[in-house]
Amino acid sequence: MKLFRTACAALALALGPAVPAPAAPTGASPERAEIVRRAEAFLTQPQEYRLTRSGSTHMSAPRPGENFLGGRDLNRFNGYSGSPWCGYFAARTWGYRDTPGRYASSHAWWKASREFHSFDSSVLPARGDVLVWHNGLTGGAAQGHVAVVTEVTDRSVEVVEGNAQSSGDRGSDSIVRRSRTWTATGMKLGDGSRAFRGFAARF
Repeated sequence: MKLFRTACAALALALGPAVPAPAAPTGASPERAEIVRRAEAFLTQPQEYRLTRSGSTHMSAPRPGENFLGGRDLNRFNGYSGSPWCGYFAARTWGYRDTPGRYASSHAWWKASREFHSFDSSVLPARGDVLVWHNGLTGGAAQGHVAVVTEVTDRSVEVVEGNAQSSGDRGSDSIVRRSRTWTATGMKLGDGSRAFRGFAARF
């Protein structure tokens, strides 16, 4: 028994201090359900894209969990502009209601959202909220990303995100479903250069 207790104590020390249970997220409102419905529809239904700005329009062929839009950042979400479009995608799922004015910018989702919750490991987002990553720079080197929350279970946060990396080598021009873990230090994205900032909420 003494040996067992010693082993358990050593394991607890290795794991570090316990993380408090997160606050239970809400997310059953019809408005939140509609945001999730839109995100799921964009993921699972064919979407318009082009291979050149003035070229013909093609329809995507969704696969389970991803929807590749041509690889040129020319799609219905960003008006075929060639611009990064994760913010456009998030704004469309919100029906363009209560979004930051410059919703194309992940920095605006962080700094200009009407309601923004800076990262707190004890407070999880709810369905329909928008997660925000950003490297904190406001000049030409600024980089960020946003993703729409579609489900929260314990510390598992499922998102649907636009302008995301798909499977294979097709680049970051897809709508993708992913599940991320809400940890004591946030959620890592890619190489970690874009820090997790928290989440924007409409409600």
